[in-house]
Amino acid sequence: MDDRRRFLRLPVALPVEVSLAADEDRQITATSANVSAGGVYFVCSSEFAGLEQGKEVLVHMAVPPAPGRSNAATRLKANAIVKRMESLGSDPSSRHRGVACQFVVPPGFA
Repeated sequence: MDDRRRFLRLPVALPVEVSLAADEDRQITATSANVSAGGVYFVCSSEFAGLEQGKEVLVHMAVPPAPGRSNAATRLKANAIVKRMESLGSDPSSRHRGVACQFVVPPGFA
């Protein structure tokens, strides 16, 4: 099997806020399914007008405290490009969407 992945994906469920880069006032809340140094895959349950493949988005991820790293929750921020969107579940009309985004630059602290 040919594995084209450049980065290790960590299966982690983190709160994610996503907005279009061109309109940061409108956003959706989602949950990550996996995160890597190169991108994030998140699941959202609502339609978001304008969210489509090729669009640039702003992603904020809440990272919980961790011993040896930080005693406080941390927020990471990254600009990303939507690479893939897919309906989840057996019903094609399902409002649950999986969205794969590639970071334009690695995330930084917000």
